[in-house]
Amino acid sequence: MKYPAEFVKSNIQGTVSVLEAMKEADVQNIIYTSSSSVYGHTDTPLLSEDQALGIPKSVYAATKASSENLIRMYTQQC
Repeated sequence: MKYPAEFVKSNIQGTVSVLEAMKEADVQNIIYTSSSSVYGHTDTPLLSEDQALGIPKSVYAATKASSENLIRMYTQQC
């Protein structure tokens, strides 16, 4: 639980800032680099982008998963 505010600022607020700038500039595509930590603990040796997000094991993982969800939401609503 070290530095949760920094992870929120960097990952969540940073993602929203980029998405809002994209919306204002009418940019339609983004390549987002997430983290395997969004899948939580898994016994699956190979991960897939189609795999459901797991239960985060850290603040970092939770903020990366939140950013992924924000991007999905913006994609659908903007």
